[in-house]
Amino acid sequence: MRESPQDTESRFPTNEGEESDELRRIRDDARVTSYQTSEELPETASELVLRYRDQRDCMVRSAGYIDMLGNAWSCLMEGPGWVDLCVVLQGDEGCSVQVIRMEVKDWEESYGHQKEDEVWPIDR
Repeated sequence: MRESPQDTESRFPTNEGEESDELRRIRDDARVTSYQTSEELPETASELVLRYRDQRDCMVRSAGYIDMLGNAWSCLMEGPGWVDLCVVLQGDEGCSVQVIRMEVKDWEESYGHQKEDEVWPIDR
């Protein structure tokens, strides 16, 4: 159960080194919501997914633990015109949850004018 929801327009935490222009653009196109719970990770993750189920307009694209110790769990939820990347981290006194919402309209504005190889510069 959420104890202290904090909807922030804050940006992704940065790691050591400078943030790339591409990461900055992606980060600026997303909305980040963070909150803490006093529950353990399995309960927190279950409640998060059930909250999406109750909306009845989205589906789980992927979900599961993202570390070997079971202290980090993530899911990718897709709804009409948006995608949420949800991350739940187990801490000493409960969990921290971060939901990153990316909306299609924001991505189209930022990347719609670019060619595919400019958006995804991967060797083919």
